[in-house]
Amino acid sequence: MRKLFFAFLVIILFVCVGCGSDPNNNEPSKPVEPEKDIFEGITKEYELFEEGTIDFKEVFEGKLEGYTLSSESSLVEIKDNVLTALSKGNAEITLKVGDKTATIKINIKEKIDFSCDDIEIYEGETKKLDIKVKGCSLDDLSVIANDSNISVEKKDGTYVITGKTVGDSKVIITNGTITKEVYVQIKEVSIEVKNESLTVDIFETLELILDYPKEMINEEDITLTIAREGYFTIEGLTIIPIKEGKSRVKIQAGEVKKNIEITVSVDPIKIFTMLNQEEALMIKTVKLYGSTVEEQSFMGSVSRYMFADLNLVEDIIPIYDNPYIGEIATREIVDYLDKKKNTSVPGAPRTGVKMTSISYITYHDTANANSGADARANANWMVNQYSVTTTARSWHYTVDANQVIHSVPDDEITFQGDTYEAYTTSIGIETCVNKGTNLDKVWHRMGKLCAKLMVKYDIDVAHIKQHYDWMGKECPHTLRANGLYPYAISLVEGELMVKKYLSGYTITMESLTPEYLDNTGQIIKAPESEITVSYKVHITNDSGYDQEVILSTKVGPLK
Repeated sequence: MRKLFFAFLVIILFVCVGCGSDPNNNEPSKPVEPEKDIFEGITKEYELFEEGTIDFKEVFEGKLEGYTLSSESSLVEIKDNVLTALSKGNAEITLKVGDKTATIKINIKEKIDFSCDDIEIYEGETKKLDIKVKGCSLDDLSVIANDSNISVEKKDGTYVITGKTVGDSKVIITNGTITKEVYVQIKEVSIEVKNESLTVDIFETLELILDYPKEMINEEDITLTIAREGYFTIEGLTIIPIKEGKSRVKIQAGEVKKNIEITVSVDPIKIFTMLNQEEALMIKTVKLYGSTVEEQSFMGSVSRYMFADLNLVEDIIPIYDNPYIGEIATREIVDYLDKKKNTSVPGAPRTGVKMTSISYITYHDTANANSGADARANANWMVNQYSVTTTARSWHYTVDANQVIHSVPDDEITFQGDTYEAYTTSIGIETCVNKGTNLDKVWHRMGKLCAKLMVKYDIDVAHIKQHYDWMGKECPHTLRANGLYPYAISLVEGELMVKKYLSGYTITMESLTPEYLDNTGQIIKAPESEITVSYKVHITNDSGYDQEVILSTKVGPLK
């Protein structure tokens, strides 16, 4: 065999390197220099890692004119006289320069690498480290914490990290040659409120939007505690307003706490805009029911609130002597004192016996359409000799267009409603329906009285009963027969709205159409054709609130 034209320079520049092998053999960016006798008919063999290269620029006098891949064409590529290993495998390549050819074999080995994404972790949370390895295994790696903000340990063949202290840290991963740093952010476990505003209008609700790590806090463990009761309640995460004001709310889940302040706002102008009647009720004929039936016209008002005082007169009647004064009512006591059931007992409109609860208001009318049968006349009738010696009926309040007379203390039984429950759990109120009275003012004043009692005793509108509801008697007859009871209840609701939400405000009203409208909100003259009346409501309070609004109502002729 002839001597080699060039010195035999066959060397293996890259050897197979696994995790823990000589690290200098894992440098894919450093090119292999091929032997210059590559075209002397000897098949050369090389070992490369993925991304490794063989640079033929110094070997070839001319440009590499072409190459043929004998197998596995996807394993390498040649560009500008440089061969690059692409992926693991074995490739045989025929090269051509001029009339010369050469054959090389390449064993391409998997590149050693490992990686782990940066981590966000909560204080106290334990999370798996997702380390991706290539050409080695987790057992070949050392994984340690950079500082005491975190801890790292190996469990069940994988590494886990635990956040210890809020802040920034690093995890160091190395195989002895390659070292990589993973940045770790340790976050505080907290509950944040994402609502743009924590102010809720009195007529709306507010749904709290909470943001918290679901992996650290269970929704069912979250509690909300109101610091100052009375301004709102909370159902789930919903704030339900009660009255104007503010209070702190503590949101807590275990040791995690968040304090916020909820404000309930009241817009007095909005309230009076809501109370404004779009069209006043104007009725040509209303029937008044009593021992006789009378008729008169009815003119309504511009608001569901009456711009006038309640005008309450305290005139408590005396207690009639009986053995049960001061005792709490029982069915036996009530049956004994009820003149209708026990005719032998002396009549006792006021017994001094205590109600079992104050749970209802009973809406009556006097069933006396006689002219002059106002609040004073009916209150006096309760204690006259005829009443006392016959049925001895009684009630707590009597209401007419001008005043309210209080005859029996709220917490004592009265004989109204004709059932034990009515006697012992409801405040009975008689409304006057005497001919010539201003019925709208009577029902407005009744609404104002009901609102006062409802706020005092925490009674809602659903607990206002008609006498009819207790035992089927057609009472309040005038309201029921004329289909006006819903209207009367709407006045109660209007008065209640102001009583509940605007108790600290001073409210005045000025008619801007005085020919047809007085300064209480009452229509005083029926127009021949439809008109619009206007009025100004001025609202102030001691905190500096001072606003006014002009409102309008349509008023048509009586019909």
